[in-house]
Amino acid sequence: MIIDAHAHYVPPAFLDEVATRKRSFPSVKVAVADGGHRFAFAGNDPKRPVPGGMSDPDARKRWLAARGIDRQVVGGWLDLFGYDIPADEGADWSRYLNAHMLSGVRPYPFLVPLATVPLQSAGMPPRCWRKRSTPVSTAP
Repeated sequence: MIIDAHAHYVPPAFLDEVATRKRSFPSVKVAVADGGHRFAFAGNDPKRPVPGGMSDPDARKRWLAARGIDRQVVGGWLDLFGYDIPADEGADWSRYLNAHMLSGVRPYPFLVPLATVPLQSAGMPPRCWRKRSTPVSTAP
């Protein structure tokens, strides 16, 4: 089995949901222009747009297959982590990203998700890990 151990992925449902503001985060602003999503955190300037190919699992599967790669380990797009928002909101944002990443790769067994942790406060990541009561597996 050939595994690509470093890639980024942004689930399309995540982008759709944040663009329609179904879930509100006071320190997170989203701008959609020219088909791209740009995120701004804590009153700062918007980050780079999320590259379109980062949210296309079918194109990714074709790309991997053409190169003989069986699986790809995917983390989120770094410009989405929001490390400059307040710690409690950052923990909620991190859980929100992780939930979308997990549900976003579930239909695609060739994608193996990584989680993000809130790094706004030294004590925050351990508290988030303790909340996870069930191991997660994406193995077929």
